[in-house]
Formats: sequence, C-alpha cells, structure tokens
Amino acid sequence: MVDSILTYKINLKRQIGRKSKKTWYKVRRKINKYLRVAKRVAQYSIDNKKGRITSHTVKHLGKLPSCISNQIVRKYKNNPKCKKITNVNLIVPACSTTKYPSITHSEEVLTIKPLKLSLVWHCPMEYTKINQIEINNEFCYITISTDNLLPRPFKSMIGVDVNVKHNLAAVGNPETKEVHYLGKGHIYKRAKYLAIRARWQRQGRTNRVKLMGKKEHRVMSDINHKVSSKILELAIQQKSDVSIEDLTGIRQAPNRSKGFKALLNSWGFYQLRQYIEYKCELNGVEVFAIDPRYTSQDCSGCGSRTKCSGKAYKCKACGLQIHRDENASYNIADRGITEYNSIYTVPIKRSSDSQLLH
Repeated sequence: MVDSILTYKINLKRQIGRKSKKTWYKVRRKINKYLRVAKRVAQYSIDNKKGRITSHTVKHLGKLPSCISNQIVRKYKNNPKCKKITNVNLIVPACSTTKYPSITHSEEVLTIKPLKLSLVWHCPMEYTKINQIEINNEFCYITISTDNLLPRPFKSMIGVDVNVKHNLAAVGNPETKEVHYLGKGHIYKRAKYLAIRARWQRQGRTNRVKLMGKKEHRVMSDINHKVSSKILELAIQQKSDVSIEDLTGIRQAPNRSKGFKALLNSWGFYQLRQYIEYKCELNGVEVFAIDPRYTSQDCSGCGSRTKCSGKAYKCKACGLQIHRDENASYNIADRGITEYNSIYTVPIKRSSDSQLLH
C-alpha cells in the first residue's frame, strides 16, 4: 500500500512565545540568520547548476547545518525553471543518519536537532514517519507519511450551518447536543474592507482598490482554512461524518437588500465548502451536501415549521427554545443522516432517538 503525504503547519510565535518573549526573540534571531545564509546557498546553487555542489562547497557563504544546506542545494540545483530567489525555507530532513536522526517526536515534543529547537506538537493521526520539516521566520511545516486515510465507519453526524452574519459556521451534533460557533467577527472584517474599497473607488484610486481586494481575499481565505480545520478536528474527535448545505445558486435569490447583496457577493461559502471537503477526504471523513431549504424554520425536536426573527428560535408546537443556528445545524445533521442511510445499508440513528435537551 502506498502511503499518503500530509503537511501540518505550526505557528512558531504562538508556540514558542508562550514560554517567554525573550526565548521567542532569541529563536527568531537565529532562524533569520540561517535564512539569510540559506538564500545565498540557494542562489549559488542556481548560478552553478553544472558543477558539483556539496555542503563543503557552500561553506564560505555562512554558517548553516550541513544537512540543511544539502537539502537546499538538492532542491534548487535540480530545478531548471528557477532563476531568481525570493524566499527560502530551512529544509530539515527526517534522518541525516540512521543512528542520529535529525527529527525526533516523542510525548508530543517535536525536537529539531540541527536547529536546537523543541516544539509541542500533537499529530491528530497515526503516521509511519516524518519526511521532512520546512521552517521560515513565521511557520513550521511538518510533512508526514501515513497509511491511516481509509474511510472509517462513523456512527454519528455533525451539521454545519454557514451564515453571512455573526458567526461564520455553527457546528452541532444532534446526538450529544454539542454545538460550536466558529469564525466569530468575520462580518466586521468583510465590512471594513468593503467600506475601504468603496471610499477608494469614489476617489478614483483603482490600484489601491485592487490591492485591498487581494488582501481581503487572503484574509477571508485564512479564516476559511481555520474554520474548516476546526470542523475536521471536531469530526475526528466525535467520530462523525459531516453534513453541509448545498448553497449553489444562493446569490441569484431575489428580494435582497443592497447592503445584504454586497455581503452575499463577498461571502466565500463555496471556498469554505471546498476546504471542508478536501480536508475531510484526506482524513477519511465523508461529507454530505444537503438541501438547505427550511433548515432554520423546521423544529429539530418535533419537526414542525415556525418562522422566527433574529437568532432566537421558539417552536409554536412543542415550545422548544434554542439558538436559531444551533437548530439549523441539528436539522442539517439529520438530513445528512437521511442521505447516509439512503446510500449505506447499515443505518445510523437520528437525533430524535436520543433525549432532547430543552
């Protein structure tokens, strides 16, 4: 069986800065020093592609661990398309020698010996080996090989209700009645960039408008990445599949106000869905896209339909009082269970089979 390759990202400042600022400044100073030397080594490798280059050959360019310099030389010397260097990461191989490995991981402590750096890292799945680690002055990228990506028989479902306002996503499990609100405050960031772009558009500063649009895209993409990663983490913890709304064509819906249309058009719901789907696929979690109609109006307790205003939901039939997004997430999960049972012969139970918490 061929192992699958996964890469995890760690924020170095958050990780090391928890100990003390002094430690973080010291580590950052050392990494920046190595990065400057690594950039010179990479450029030297590009300029001398025909000659034989080793760690001893580039020793005059600065002090850098030999295992790292060899990896940089190997990467850039064999790349015919690369002509000029902009950014270079420190590449640490998993094993410079069999007896003395460069990277060790035990008891959630990841040790990078060439850099004399230790990080607290818990891998969410079992892996066969760590292939390599790349480090810059902000992040640490850990690449692992794993054969633990086969689909697992999950027995429950979590529902993801995505929103334009307030929280970006409400993730609820109707079986355990556990709900998480993710991406709080995203609307304020979007409204801020929208106001800035509108002001610059009126002033005729079109170049600034384009740059701000790109920045907004990067910021919202980062939020979608964080939210999708958290949803995957919840699915693995609760041993659940994921049910999401199929919002295709939502922007063509009529009777929308001008301000709401502006927010709706800048809403990256499809990107969030793509992130959830590919991350869940890599980790063996199934994703079901369901019809979103009336998920906020149907009661997750009795199934009757009640229209409500605001975020408070109160069922007229059974008197259930619940947050509107929480109610929608339970309904989405139940519809995902229906979709699951229509595909697989082994059914999983609905939320109505478990006790409701009013």
